[in-house]
Amino acid sequence: MIVRLWRGAAATARADEFRSYQRQVGPPNYRTVAGHRGTYMLGRDLGERYEVAMLTLWDSLAAIRAFAGDPVDRARYYPRDFEFLVDPPDRVEHFEVAAADGLSDGAAVAR
Repeated sequence: MIVRLWRGAAATARADEFRSYQRQVGPPNYRTVAGHRGTYMLGRDLGERYEVAMLTLWDSLAAIRAFAGDPVDRARYYPRDFEFLVDPPDRVEHFEVAAADGLSDGAAVAR
């Protein structure tokens, strides 16, 4: 399993709207791609910014490629993302899952 990690931040004043938007567009779209195993959306207040980290779990890099295209480490954005984001990153990170504890089937939340 591969974890794709994207991070983005919005002004803290728009944190609720940003989180809501991210929940509406990201996870439903990810679920349409074969090989998507789940999503964790994390958030934290950094003072003037609110950061969201989207961890998506995938069966393989081929599954990620079906979602993101090439290169697979390029960040993929939705139409309204740039209304919220401050300094949107160009790239994401990928990690192989070396071990998992507590997830019986590797499935995640945000279903």
